[in-house]
Amino acid sequence: DRGASSWPVTAEVELYEALPGAQLGHLAAEPGEGEAAAAATELQPLTPEIAGLLLREPGLGRDGAGRRHHHGQHYIRPWAGRRYFRVRPHVGGGPAAAPGRKPRRRISVGLSLTGAAPALRVRIRLTERQGHELLNRLDPAARQKAPDAAGALADLTGRLRTVLPPALVRRLVKAGVAADPAAAGPIADRVLAGILAAVSEFLGQRAHLLTAAVRDPAPGVTLTVTFAGITKQSLSTELPAGQVSVVPGWGRHG
Repeated sequence: DRGASSWPVTAEVELYEALPGAQLGHLAAEPGEGEAAAAATELQPLTPEIAGLLLREPGLGRDGAGRRHHHGQHYIRPWAGRRYFRVRPHVGGGPAAAPGRKPRRRISVGLSLTGAAPALRVRIRLTERQGHELLNRLDPAARQKAPDAAGALADLTGRLRTVLPPALVRRLVKAGVAADPAAAGPIADRVLAGILAAVSEFLGQRAHLLTAAVRDPAPGVTLTVTFAGITKQSLSTELPAGQVSVVPGWGRHG
């Protein structure tokens, strides 16, 4: 998922324990638009079995009894004392890189209101694992039964509802479309609804483009939703229809 092409790979294992009232976004908080929410999806429960295999210290793990669910994702609101781990490989340009290398942003929001081609572009980068999860739902050969387009849409839109709103709010405020996050919230909701509608139409009519991108050797895929010809007024009133494109890999932007 981070671009490792050979082994061994140097990595750090981060361990977390939740305090009362904690959410995974608190544990995974890091700078960048939507990065905390995206990083939260990388946290996994540290059970005694995993602690034994990963750290040779099973006593560091906690039993997974009482597992909780929220919108199809587990442990969004962990209980006090629950423990988690995240593996952060040091990759980039080779099998290992210097510690502390910042990973690419999973979500990037580009907004231009001037020039000959004003547009709002939202890039959504899916890891190789996330791409293959969608492939397993969409590809009849992988499933050995009918494609589950509804399940793929639920997986993808559920992730977008988590990671996109904070990224959109920050970009709208930075671009001067809204004075503050409170004013940007309704606009971000409108943009999110437009993105979800565009992604839904894309999966319904051109899912084969996504499955082809996932099969490409490049690690991960990038979905780009473009709202062309937007203005400050249209962002606050009625957006044009979003156009979705997909390419293999994570690209050079953002």
